[in-house]
Amino acid sequence: MTATHPLPQTPRSNAPLIDDGLIALYDDAISHLARARDSRPEDQKQCISTVVKILNHLKESDEKKQAADEDEADFRTLYDYMIDRLSISHSGLGIDPINEVSWLIRTLRELSTTPKRPSTVSG
Repeated sequence: MTATHPLPQTPRSNAPLIDDGLIALYDDAISHLARARDSRPEDQKQCISTVVKILNHLKESDEKKQAADEDEADFRTLYDYMIDRLSISHSGLGIDPINEVSWLIRTLRELSTTPKRPSTVSG
């Protein structure tokens, strides 16, 4: 059985993910969740495992970002929550966690691609 790396677009350096890399990982997770939704239980578990690996990678990347820039948003708790929800689905207890995590990742992706507006606070 040959194994393929679940994160082919993962940067090799310890640098935090750049936006394009982040979007690619979100897209990859979304596509695996879509496949999981329409798959047999064995294939569904494989897709969920891949998404959990992606979320763990995102969590590690977020930890590195936090060390470099304290003003960045901390998504580690959200990634942990999504991993916990997928473990419920991985156990064969329903598709609702897959739908929830898919929605959360799509929302994160959308927020990541939305241009940041300059602050309008005047002093």
